[in-house]
Amino acid sequence: MKKWFLIIGFIICFGFANAQQIKGLVLDSLSKAPLIGANVFTTTNNGTVTDIEGKFKLNLNSTEDKITISYLGYRTKKIAVNGNGITILLSPKSNSLNTVVITASKRREVVEKVPVSIEVLKTGLIETKNTYNLETAIEQVPSVTVLDGQANIRGGGGYSYGAGSRVMVLLDDMPLLAGDANDVKWNYLPVENLEQVEVLKGASSALFGSSALNGVINIRTAKPKAQPETKLSMFHGIYSDPVRPDTLGQRRDSLGNLYKPLKWKQGANPSFTGFSFSHLQKEKHLDVGFQLNGFNDQGYKQGETEQRLRANFQLGYNLNNKWRFELNGGGMRVNGGLFFLWESDSTALVPQGGTDTATTTLNYYTNYRFHLDPKIFFYANNGDVHLFRSRFFFTDNQNITQPSATSESYFGEYLYQHDFSEKTQLSAGLMANKVNVFSVLYGNHDALNIAPYFQFEQKWEKLNVSFGARAEYFRIDSVETQTDWLLPRGLNISNDNTTWNDTLVLARNQRFKPVMRLGINYNVWKGTFLRGSFGQGYRFPSIAEKFVATNISVLRVFPNPNLQPETGWNAELGVKQVFKISNWKGFIDAAYYWTEYQNMMEFTFGLYLPDSITNPTLPQLLDNIGFKSLNIGRARISGWDLSLGGEGEIGPIKTTIIAGYTFMNPVNLGLDSTYRAGFSDTSANPILKYRFRHLAKADVMLEYQKFMFGVSFRYNSFMENIDRTFEETLIGGLEFTRVLPGLKEYRQRFNKGDYVFDMRFGYELNENAKVTLVINNLLNREVMGRPGDIQPPRNIALQYAMRF
Repeated sequence: MKKWFLIIGFIICFGFANAQQIKGLVLDSLSKAPLIGANVFTTTNNGTVTDIEGKFKLNLNSTEDKITISYLGYRTKKIAVNGNGITILLSPKSNSLNTVVITASKRREVVEKVPVSIEVLKTGLIETKNTYNLETAIEQVPSVTVLDGQANIRGGGGYSYGAGSRVMVLLDDMPLLAGDANDVKWNYLPVENLEQVEVLKGASSALFGSSALNGVINIRTAKPKAQPETKLSMFHGIYSDPVRPDTLGQRRDSLGNLYKPLKWKQGANPSFTGFSFSHLQKEKHLDVGFQLNGFNDQGYKQGETEQRLRANFQLGYNLNNKWRFELNGGGMRVNGGLFFLWESDSTALVPQGGTDTATTTLNYYTNYRFHLDPKIFFYANNGDVHLFRSRFFFTDNQNITQPSATSESYFGEYLYQHDFSEKTQLSAGLMANKVNVFSVLYGNHDALNIAPYFQFEQKWEKLNVSFGARAEYFRIDSVETQTDWLLPRGLNISNDNTTWNDTLVLARNQRFKPVMRLGINYNVWKGTFLRGSFGQGYRFPSIAEKFVATNISVLRVFPNPNLQPETGWNAELGVKQVFKISNWKGFIDAAYYWTEYQNMMEFTFGLYLPDSITNPTLPQLLDNIGFKSLNIGRARISGWDLSLGGEGEIGPIKTTIIAGYTFMNPVNLGLDSTYRAGFSDTSANPILKYRFRHLAKADVMLEYQKFMFGVSFRYNSFMENIDRTFEETLIGGLEFTRVLPGLKEYRQRFNKGDYVFDMRFGYELNENAKVTLVINNLLNREVMGRPGDIQPPRNIALQYAMRF
């Protein structure tokens, strides 16, 4: 026995004697900033990743004398091990776009290698356009529209009166949708402290859950760096008089009155002013940030004003090279008026009922928003990453002319990432979201969402494959997810099974809804990347869609507690060509997409009599006509898009471009005559309501020495189909007051689509200060968003910005 102990001890000692532990540091060759999460591997796939400080430790056996260091967007380096305490400098790839995204797979990826369509909006465009509400910047992204605050990607969302969203909006990778209506508060997002905005197109529920049925918008904030940074910006702007060509003639509106100028305010034109401040600083193990933003808008529409003050903070602490703690948060107070319905097409900037609180259709509000984000990071010795992140999001909507609502959202997520090798990676996690709503508008309700998920990625020299899945559980009050699973015969997980065929059974009334995604990206040759993806989606109705009960003027909205979830899928084939011309790097991207929805939810106009009324009188009929969210069946949206982008120097001029065109064919596949009767488009093959067939966007910015010039362009075709009730006074044999007087005549006149040009000029006063003149809607065109929502006339702002 002693002999065997001696032999085992000798082997162990020999192993330690022949093993070598090396320590190293991986830095960016230009900024000398540490690269967190860089892969360090030997020839036998023994490896690790760098920690919070860019450091690594790796045990080598006697046969390993070389290591390979790689990091997304950087040139891979292979070096011989010679000593300890080595420092490796990695250089950015010259043939890469150097754009790294996180949204596509919850981990860092270079944009050209992701298997789905994704657009990236950089801060240069946001800052130079004097963006004080992120909604206006999102409108510049190809394939994206925002209708009265509701985001659409490739026409997938439509318009649902502010209730529900098919686009998941994230702030730093966590949801920021209100708990009651599942809508986004664009003025709450911190435009003064952005790193970039990532827009993921297509169904993404497998990674991000219910509201990602149509895509994801991820707003990523800037983090403190080694060099402290302070930014201060101030601006003042004025709205021009709206111009309508018909004011020069004798044309009369729908009420028989001569058309008048849209201007409603006498004397000085309405103006807007604001400021923003941001400071980011890192001191050894501690990093801090603070932002402040203020805005005052007198409004180009009568009564639609806004006064807000918003603050955000960031705290981060590296306990050591393994543990990191963060606490971020923010809050906002905003008050003003919200414009819903115009008085007529002749006085389109004046609200129905004037501005008196007793008669107006304006919504006078004072709202509060607050969020708090605790996070914990742990970087294990073997390279595994453990992340726990959470968010408390509070919204309080105090309204004078409409019922109020308060919501509390408690979000928590655990994310685990493991690299089996440099080319084989796993991300897995569990999330939960609890919502409490207290409201006169909806009633008091609570909701719960729980979902485990994973994504597995395998990379070869030219081919990347990813597969992910998620299981969604939802509950609103006592109503839970109910879905059916197809399973092999003999796998009995339910007492409620139905035979499907000889090999499968249908397990009914399961509590978790599974969704999956599959993506492939193939590097055909240098700079050319083919991709294909398939993703499923699932959306549970929001509390607002199920329970909202309100009216504005003659517009009534009814609750539907029996509203069911909608499902869908998206398939895509695309190609991205990356190229370089001198010092300018760019890409051309083309994609064909196909999206289908089942059990689609949509607000539908109709007669909704309660069961208690069997022989309705005329007043009872009129009191029960309005909108209700219904499951309207199947829908399909197919089409293609083309994008162009890039940045760099063309000769002495720095040039930045983002542009795109999108064709959409959104159609309803059901044959429900009642639903079709609500369409304003009575042709044989109408498209879905509140969609466009064509979108085109472009922004070009040129910088030369101290000068900057930029121009933006946006075009959408005519909105062919809306709710018929907005145009007609006689529906189903009943005559009633128009919700939007003159809209039908207005749409007959303005039926060619809309386009807008913006322009901006900038000059650097010195290395720390610049001044910018921004002109939006340069040609002062009259443009409509959703029906009855006239967009701003020409407005001119002067911005002064400092950075030091």
